[in-house]
Amino acid sequence: MTASAHLATGAVCGLTVQKYLPENYGLFERVAVGFVAGVLSHVLTDAIPHEEYGFKGYKLGAVLLFEISAVLLLVLSSPSSATMKLVIFSAMAGAAFPDLLTMSYDFTKWGWIRILDDFFHTFHGKIPLGFQVSLWYQVIIALASIIFVKLKST
Repeated sequence: MTASAHLATGAVCGLTVQKYLPENYGLFERVAVGFVAGVLSHVLTDAIPHEEYGFKGYKLGAVLLFEISAVLLLVLSSPSSATMKLVIFSAMAGAAFPDLLTMSYDFTKWGWIRILDDFFHTFHGKIPLGFQVSLWYQVIIALASIIFVKLKST
């Protein structure tokens, strides 16, 4: 999935699980649960067969910088509380974490990172849909998720 789809769906999951937590949960617990929800959203969305970026290097870096900046700006510009913004940011960080492992391994070649990366990407593309979700549908998923977060986080 694209970075924007992962970040935005992670934000949705992090926001959604908050309503199921006990009221006495503090900031640390809410942020931690948001992060875990983001990681799980990454694993689940990556299980859906999908189109990947068709380029690497500086071009990919520029696209990622734009996507990440746009999603952060759109999602975190809502008039929600500072606590909720931190929870949503934590969920987005969790959603990015598995792909950050991939990039870290590509850079360092450290074996333990590869083991973690393989674990988080075990189900990558495993749901047999018979088609791949195109980049354009991933943009729609990201936009719908951003709208949901903006509406529900106020």
